[in-house]
Amino acid sequence: PPPHLFYQADHGIPPSVASRGRGDVYKRQSQHVFSMLLALVSHLGDYTQAVRAGRWQDSKVFCLLDYPIRELDGITLGIIGYGNLGRRVEQIALGFGMQVAICARPGGGAIPDGRIALDALLATCGVISLHCPLSDATHNLIGRAQLDKMKSTAILINTARGGIVNENDLANALRQGDIGGAGIDVLTQEPPGADHPLLAPDIPNLLVSPHNAWGSVQSRQRLADEIADLIQAYRQETARNCCLPD
Repeated sequence: PPPHLFYQADHGIPPSVASRGRGDVYKRQSQHVFSMLLALVSHLGDYTQAVRAGRWQDSKVFCLLDYPIRELDGITLGIIGYGNLGRRVEQIALGFGMQVAICARPGGGAIPDGRIALDALLATCGVISLHCPLSDATHNLIGRAQLDKMKSTAILINTARGGIVNENDLANALRQGDIGGAGIDVLTQEPPGADHPLLAPDIPNLLVSPHNAWGSVQSRQRLADEIADLIQAYRQETARNCCLPD
């Protein structure tokens, strides 16, 4: 169980008041997923640098098309972790005309209807988005063997937890062009050291954001409001967003 549940048990706090904040951050996190994805399929970073370097100004035609631009329409998005955030990402993906495949729970045994095994997901999807917790079953879930199964044009997005993706393996896969790109918001060590493998300057088609996918102004305000409501519920010994059943 999460650490706060051990604290609850050790201090005699009834399960009815052992609570957690709402999952409203998924609204912001899902936006971040597509911010990264759109930047990668459009090569916005590369084109921005090209303009700053004067390449558009020196062009003999009206535009630059040095980097391939891809549309999301028709691409299959594979979702690993189908909670509130995974479902929100699915809704947005469908709005872009994407197809969606849902991964069976890693280490969960039999594959239920409507889900597909991880290896099949990796082999068939053009985008993989991670939304699962870090656990024994998901630690290094995406490593060298899994990256080898992905399409050479596939994009990996991780806004879940550091440690789900093997960072050295991902860095090498990007350098070698084994996958098309990656957007990473979480790392194993945070803040990372200067020698972190995903911060090397020679890695192409990689976006790294500083674990701020959740951190919009609105999301932080909702979190503060919920903390206040949880404190009030605790004082009144009333249930709110319970972690354990009554």
